[in-house]
Amino acid sequence: MIYIRKILHSLSMIVVMAGTGFAAHAEGYRVETFVPGSVFHGVHGLAISPAGELFAGSVIGQTLYRVDETSGDVSVEIAAPQGMADDISFAPDDTMAWTGYITGHIYARSPGGEVRQLAEGLPGINSLAYRSDGRLYATQVFLADALYEIDPKGEAAPRQIIADMGGLNGFEFGPDDKLYGPLWFKGQVVRVDVGSGDKTIVAQGFVMPEGMDMAPDGRLIVAEVGKARIVSVDPADGSIAVLADGLPIGAPAAAGTPPTSLPTGIAVSRDGSIFVTSDIENAILKLIPN
Repeated sequence: MIYIRKILHSLSMIVVMAGTGFAAHAEGYRVETFVPGSVFHGVHGLAISPAGELFAGSVIGQTLYRVDETSGDVSVEIAAPQGMADDISFAPDDTMAWTGYITGHIYARSPGGEVRQLAEGLPGINSLAYRSDGRLYATQVFLADALYEIDPKGEAAPRQIIADMGGLNGFEFGPDDKLYGPLWFKGQVVRVDVGSGDKTIVAQGFVMPEGMDMAPDGRLIVAEVGKARIVSVDPADGSIAVLADGLPIGAPAAAGTPPTSLPTGIAVSRDGSIFVTSDIENAILKLIPN
């Protein structure tokens, strides 16, 4: 069993416009903040650093944020426009890389270093992950459909491994150094050998599986947007268990209609807590094991 907490950093601000006739208090009325704002301008990719810090990316806001897991306070880590991040990943040496979905760029920053560009000309570059040996892989989704190996130094051009996979999104590497991730358009979770390009279906029957992360016990934690739920998948036998459903993460309003929200980032912490983004609420949800 789990319970769910929402992290939504809000600004409760009332602006007095001197000399315009508008004020925080008007005759006969009391002014209150009815709907507080959020620092996020859409929240997309999530990642947890090796030190246990939570980071969130915004494509529309073109900003990468650091989020305090305890207080929910949010600070800008990488400002616009370089901070556009549909997905975020950390290398074994703590280098942080992220994808500029609209611009087609991939950026990285080493600890204490400056932001550097690793790749360009990849519209729709969406998800990325470092392997245990520091090699970096990324996929185009929606605007294109391909898996690439990215030079972590940014010196060589991206190497395409597979094209037309079916929308490989929100993937991670397992302890076997195989890539695990959901295929949005095929409703599958697959295992990919990035050396040979071979892929194997681990589980299927999903409705728009969007993002995935790996739990400490090796289970694959998948955000299934089409059913507004979080499920776990056993990579050994493909068995599926529902962890939470009815979440504001983009289920269709009615059968056959498009989802109300597409980008759903997911990250699992060392204690098994699951963070998932909600574009509908412009928030981050936390699923906490009991």
